[in-house]
Amino acid sequence: MARSFLLTVVLVVLGWLPPGGRSAALQQEFATQPSHQTAVLGSTAVLPCRVINRRGLVQWTRDGFGLGTIRMLEGFDRYSMIGSDEEGDFSLRISPVLLEDDAQYQCQVSHPNESPLRSRVVKMKVFVPPQPPVVSPGPEVHATAGVPITLHCTSKEGRPRPEIQWLDDKGSVIHEGVEHNHELMDDGLRSHARAALTMTPTRHHHQRTVTCLTHNPALNTPLAAKVHLNVDYPPEVDLTFQPGDLAEGLEGVARCEVEANPAAVKYRWLRNGVEVDNVDGPTLPLGLLSRQDHGSPLACEATNAVGTTRKTAPINVKYAPLFVTEPSSESSEPGVAVTLRCRVDSNPKPRITWTHVDTNKFVGHGDELTVTASVSSSGTYSCLVQADGFTPLEGHMHLRIRGPPTIKAQQVVGAREGRLAVLRCQARAVPHPLAVTWTRDGTPINTEPGSHFQVTEEQQADGLVSTLTINKTIGGDFAKYNCSVVNEYGIDVKQIILQKQPSVPLMMIMGCGTGVVLVVLMVALFIICGRRSPRRSSKALEAQAEMKVKGLGGGGGECACGNGVTNGITSSMTPGITVLPGMPMVPAPDTRSTGQDSDTKDAEDQGYMSYVDYAHEYSPVVNGGSGESYAQFTMGGPYARSTPASDPSSSLPSSVAPPPYTPLPLTNGNLNRDCVTGSDHISHSTSNNILNQLNDRRISHSTSNSVLKHDMLKEALRDNVEDLDTAALHSKYIIPPQAKYKPGTLV
Repeated sequence: MARSFLLTVVLVVLGWLPPGGRSAALQQEFATQPSHQTAVLGSTAVLPCRVINRRGLVQWTRDGFGLGTIRMLEGFDRYSMIGSDEEGDFSLRISPVLLEDDAQYQCQVSHPNESPLRSRVVKMKVFVPPQPPVVSPGPEVHATAGVPITLHCTSKEGRPRPEIQWLDDKGSVIHEGVEHNHELMDDGLRSHARAALTMTPTRHHHQRTVTCLTHNPALNTPLAAKVHLNVDYPPEVDLTFQPGDLAEGLEGVARCEVEANPAAVKYRWLRNGVEVDNVDGPTLPLGLLSRQDHGSPLACEATNAVGTTRKTAPINVKYAPLFVTEPSSESSEPGVAVTLRCRVDSNPKPRITWTHVDTNKFVGHGDELTVTASVSSSGTYSCLVQADGFTPLEGHMHLRIRGPPTIKAQQVVGAREGRLAVLRCQARAVPHPLAVTWTRDGTPINTEPGSHFQVTEEQQADGLVSTLTINKTIGGDFAKYNCSVVNEYGIDVKQIILQKQPSVPLMMIMGCGTGVVLVVLMVALFIICGRRSPRRSSKALEAQAEMKVKGLGGGGGECACGNGVTNGITSSMTPGITVLPGMPMVPAPDTRSTGQDSDTKDAEDQGYMSYVDYAHEYSPVVNGGSGESYAQFTMGGPYARSTPASDPSSSLPSSVAPPPYTPLPLTNGNLNRDCVTGSDHISHSTSNNILNQLNDRRISHSTSNSVLKHDMLKEALRDNVEDLDTAALHSKYIIPPQAKYKPGTLV
């Protein structure tokens, strides 16, 4: 009601306006006009049109043909004008959109008194989605590596024209080898699109896919078609070695690793270009490798139904450094640049360092070293070659300064007449000597055949050694010789004196003769002594004596003297001493003796004295000190024996061997005490008694002991009646045990 009231008011107002004023106030116009748009086939399209102050009728035209003024357009079932009159909305709705709806549209408003109101003409384009793409050949394509193939992808009936792309299996767009074309259909709106992909497959395309992708605005997502490739390809060969690092002195194996389709493969091996017989498998034994095998070509040839592939690779053998050429020394004048070379072959490539040995200084690296010749730079050079995994190699060479020769020789050489003489002359010369000359007393030596002179030369790195040999020297050969050496820079001369050596010395001959005579005499003496031994032993038995000594820890003792006549004669001499029958009285040593041996010799003994071998079966006497001890000594014949009462010590040191006859220390008695009275001196009557007994032969001795008896009496009957010097008597009449004389030895 409110709206009708307002409209009535407006009409009343307009009715009061003059005609021109009313016309200006009620002029109709478009509030909304249609615009160009697209529509997908089968969809709904709306072309907007809104009019204000409308006084006429509204209609739509299609390509200039009017569709009608009523909202439900008769004859066009899919067309209608939507909206309301009150709002002036007369939008054209098309549903569903067909391809024929692709046209130009206009909204028009009529007026009874004025010209009609027309909107702008708009174009509605109908999009048609294409059909899914089709790839030929496909979807499985069998191809051969190296042989080009062409894949065709077609997408039809699309509007606008479809766009086609080829993608590999990684999703990347393929641009190379792609060719596009299209074909417009008879309706002039839709098109067919085609894209051809030409490619040469390889083994890498085997079991891969290729995708044809179609794009169109009518599609929300592209349409795709895939092709699966099955590619036959010849063998792909990879040549490997085992072990990974081939080394000199080891056995190696080559392996031919093949990838092929079809997989049936035949093998063929070639070494240094020559086919290896009897090997048709994927492995080839190389045998024991050497440095000569390094770099030699090895080929593996594999064949299948598609083709043949050969792979060639050099054998890489590692080997220790060796000198290609031995290091050689160089010589030069001072100030000249000299190149020392260290040519080495090794695998891997070595590192070479140079050292001046004389100064132990690093001087360079590489296989060549250039130095300026001088006195300081001369000497020995070392090139140290190091290769990973191998023992270093070292070479030495010399840089010598050129100059005049120098000679080393022995100044004096001795030789015997009639024998060989050799004179040597060592010359150091850089460059080598031009000539070596030998002279004798200024005269050149004749070395022609037939001469007893001969000259030989031994070449050395820095000179030579010249040797003059004289066969069967004669008197005139003992002279002064000169060795002269000449090179490009000068000369040097050395004098050698050949001296005559005497024959075998006369004193040597005499000494040898004397030695022979002495040996013969000693042998004869031993033979004679051996023959006299039985007779000597029988006489000694007649005079054997036995002595027993009993040593007590305290003082006191008895001395009993007897030999069958003097039995019962006792004395309180040295305690514990008993003189047994058949034993001659031996006085104690005299410490005041001069130590001179007696010259007394018995005629029957032929100048020999019997010797008691104290070292034979000797056991030392145990001296108990303050404790009690007991020992017995038995002496008889030419030998003395001691038998200890208790176990003796095992041995005595050889350097401290006390004589077995040394008496025990005296404490309360004296060996010289009177056997009857016990006094410290022998009485006159006792001495006469002893003398009478001796004269009556109560003590039996051999003739050889007569002098010994006389001396003993003299010692016993000294005028001053002093104590007997036992040490002196010991030294006079007893041969020390240190003297290793055998019985019958000349004293």
